[in-house]
Amino acid sequence: QIRETDYLERMQACGQQLRDGLDRQARAAGFELRQTGPAQMPQILFADDPEFRLGYAWAAECLKHGAYFHPYHNMFLCAAHTPKDIERGLQASEQAFAALRRL
Repeated sequence: QIRETDYLERMQACGQQLRDGLDRQARAAGFELRQTGPAQMPQILFADDPEFRLGYAWAAECLKHGAYFHPYHNMFLCAAHTPKDIERGLQASEQAFAALRRL
């Protein structure tokens, strides 16, 4: 599979889709994210959130809307993830950013 497919390129593209979408959403909601790690292993942190309070609140809200994001650790995309999966995660995160703005 490794030799015969473009799994890595697809994982990287999905990771970049996720990063770009989260960055747009965060900025629109008035938050700043720090994203590190390879695109297919993103770590998503809120700037100025040393105790991860925003991160935990955001991750909990994402979960309420059907997507699991870790509040402070790298996450791992896999070859099974599709752009549609990423879009579903971004729909959940959009709801989560809206909830954070109301806090």
